[in-house]
Amino acid sequence: MVQRIQEESRRAPRPRPARPLTLPRKYIAIAVAVVLLAAGIYVLAPYLVSGSRVSPHTCVGVTQVVHIHPRLSIVVFGSRFPIPYNIGIESCHKLLHTHENPTPPEGYVPDRDPAVIHVESHVRQDFYLSDFFSVWGQVLSPTQVLGYANDGTNVLTMTVDGFQSPAFGDLVLADGQAIALTYGPAL
Repeated sequence: MVQRIQEESRRAPRPRPARPLTLPRKYIAIAVAVVLLAAGIYVLAPYLVSGSRVSPHTCVGVTQVVHIHPRLSIVVFGSRFPIPYNIGIESCHKLLHTHENPTPPEGYVPDRDPAVIHVESHVRQDFYLSDFFSVWGQVLSPTQVLGYANDGTNVLTMTVDGFQSPAFGDLVLADGQAIALTYGPAL
């Protein structure tokens, strides 16, 4: 019986060693091309989609195609309202933010100077005063700023570079712009 088992085991086919899996080069090339195409679309999507806007709450990237510094003053009942440092700077720098830097030309002292709004974006698009107020978490409308609303006696007015403006939140920000929001007695 033992002899018979030994004979049968010699006759049984031996298992072949497994061949390594090989893919044709064209499949590898196609896979690499698809990955590169997907990465390119992800990176370039903001530039390719017509009419899309990047949120002002987006973090500043390495590449900047927009870098401007408008200045904003808010005056309430004749006194400058101090616009705080580090608006839009939390876990990252938002596209619109202020810095803690009292040194001109990019800095300011909140109780004394207009705030310097830093607009730094990897996408060329218009940014609006309402974008800054959104990042700040404050309200701005043609009739209200920072909780101060037109009440029949007091009104909100806006000047841009010394000229009256009805734009308020719709104001497109520009480099060096001097923006003043004033709340107080109607003139």
